[in-house]
Amino acid sequence: MMNVAAGDAALTRAIKACKEFSCGRIQVASVIGCVYWEIESRVVSPNPDAAGSFLTMGMLRTLVKSTAGKEIATVVLRSGVAYSPTVAVVPTAIVCHQNQTTERVPNNIYIGR
Repeated sequence: MMNVAAGDAALTRAIKACKEFSCGRIQVASVIGCVYWEIESRVVSPNPDAAGSFLTMGMLRTLVKSTAGKEIATVVLRSGVAYSPTVAVVPTAIVCHQNQTTERVPNNIYIGR
């Protein structure tokens, strides 16, 4: 993952945060470009009571800066859960927005259960 971040200080910092917090990552792109990206994710861990099933620990909403048409951006999905190799951040919805927002971008909002 660090090779992907070469030359991108913000991405390098985001990846380093994954030593402390459980993270996921995704690459996004759009033919026409995006004013900003919105990615919703579930933070899950294995259910000890039911093999093969997972418990939702919380939800994550990530807002990412603009991208040009056909630009590929790597996004680190940093949860608010302490790092554990058994925790996964699973994207569930991705939106390429074409209008400005009043929210702070970039932003990462974790809501635990």
